[in-house]
Amino acid sequence: MNEGGTIGSTAAVLADIKKPALSSWRFRLIPRFESYPAVVSFVATPAGKLTNIAIFSAGLYLHRMNWWAEATVLFLGLSFFPQYRRALVLAGTMYWLFMGYWRSARFAEFFSSGPTDGSKIHMAWWAICAAALLFCVGYYKASNAIEERWANYRPLTGLLCVYFGMLVIAWYLSLEGIDRALLWGFLFLLGKYIWFLAYALADRKAAATPPIWWHLGYFHPFWGSTSTPFPKGAAYLRKVEAKSDRDLAICQIKATKLLYWVGGLIILKQIFVAFVPSLGSRRSIPKLDTILPQYDYFGIPNMTNAFEQSMNGTPYPFYLGIFALIAFFLYTTLKLAIWGHIFIAMCRMAGFNALRNTYNPLGSATIAEFWNRYYYYFKELLVDMFFYPAFLRYFKKKPKLRMFFATMSAAFFGNCIYHYLRESNRIFEAGPYQTLMEFRYYILYAFILASGIGISQFINEGKPRVRSSLNGRIISPVRVCSFYCLLSILWYQGNFEITFMDRINFALSLVGVG
Repeated sequence: MNEGGTIGSTAAVLADIKKPALSSWRFRLIPRFESYPAVVSFVATPAGKLTNIAIFSAGLYLHRMNWWAEATVLFLGLSFFPQYRRALVLAGTMYWLFMGYWRSARFAEFFSSGPTDGSKIHMAWWAICAAALLFCVGYYKASNAIEERWANYRPLTGLLCVYFGMLVIAWYLSLEGIDRALLWGFLFLLGKYIWFLAYALADRKAAATPPIWWHLGYFHPFWGSTSTPFPKGAAYLRKVEAKSDRDLAICQIKATKLLYWVGGLIILKQIFVAFVPSLGSRRSIPKLDTILPQYDYFGIPNMTNAFEQSMNGTPYPFYLGIFALIAFFLYTTLKLAIWGHIFIAMCRMAGFNALRNTYNPLGSATIAEFWNRYYYYFKELLVDMFFYPAFLRYFKKKPKLRMFFATMSAAFFGNCIYHYLRESNRIFEAGPYQTLMEFRYYILYAFILASGIGISQFINEGKPRVRSSLNGRIISPVRVCSFYCLLSILWYQGNFEITFMDRINFALSLVGVG
């Protein structure tokens, strides 16, 4: 493995990202403390553990994490009693879940016609959490029993069909009040667990896999996650788990470094928003606000304003439209890196030396490499759940078609399924069919993206990248980022209806047409 974000097993899928040799000189804002023997030896001692945890907890407090005190207690237990890591992770995850720390504000909307009392909503949340966990355990055990009888049983396919069927049935059931709120609250939470359960199902036959009860500690774990498992499932965590005091010390040093690196990215985001205020609000940091008041030197609009002007027939000058698109692309990339780094920093502090989710995507030389560097764990989910099953099953005698078909299965088919099922809140409002119709632009986006990745693999197959060249450092990354910038026009969703022709007209306005 390497820090950049690929695993050897996926080298056939996407370009391998390698670290520079340690012997080569490289400027670093934060030194490689994990490579200093004296620092590692100190952090491995009780005093060093306490010092490092205190520094890390101060970082959580500065990041305004309301649960920093609970996290500190948990990290103390994980650091001083690593032999109980699995039990402590399970306890922490259950505590974070039932206390509602990861509960979406969207959940309360399900109860707009039900109980409005805070204590009743919390009790309803506990019931929904218990039901979702029991469903996962039941499906896991049922899959084992079914597979013993039918050798061709596909657990992931069955899981996705069952969940989609539950969404459809829930939409057509004429439930009202608390019954409707409980049902949709359950489906909303279960949707957050679908891909965690998929990883658990994939890990069933491994010799070292724990019972399903222990898997629950990695279902939306206490260190944070999205619907995409961070970082993957129990099999991956066993692989990257610290096995000794020295490994744990190195892992926790890297966790602290990454958390404070996030602080630097947040300051960069504040500077970015200060000069492009139309992107949105920024965190209120008093000292920073006095140094960096809201400027509007460049007059760069945000994407919403740019689309509005284009749809009204009075588009901005082409250069302002291009700047708006670039600013949106850079801003979303920066936000993804910030929250992804926080998740991984906490995961590392727990003793798992996981790879970063975002790693220098703007330096990518190919479309496939960017996809790998931008949102690594989402890419890995699609590779594990869709690419490999298709690659191992179809077109075995036609290597190029086999690779392209597997890539389309992951980056197009799997991508669309993931994002559609993630929209359970929209299905709750509009129904399965209407949600699918609203999803049509994302389907087109995913098709173009998957085709670009597949073509990129063929074009760059066997071609070594010379990173020191002008093409490797500047021309290729600019070309790749331009592709993704333009592609974001398709998936961008404003607060108003944007038709396909509106998107085409906006794209044409970027070259001075329309």
